[in-house]
Amino acid sequence: AAPGSPAAPGINRLEGVVRGTVFVGDRLEIVVETGAGRVTVEAPSGGATAGEGEAVALLWRPEDTLVFPRPAP
Repeated sequence: AAPGSPAAPGINRLEGVVRGTVFVGDRLEIVVETGAGRVTVEAPSGGATAGEGEAVALLWRPEDTLVFPRPAP
């Protein structure tokens, strides 16, 4: 979704900037800096993705959310 465009009701949304992309076999791991911190997004390799420094909007269903604890210092 384009930054600034509304999300459908019940859909999570974060806006941010792409900070890097790593190719990991059949998928890409895309790091996005958001107001909530850094988020890593997985996407199929071979698809169109935003480049480093580009503004993006992340949208996903609540049931697709995975949260991992920070490692202890």
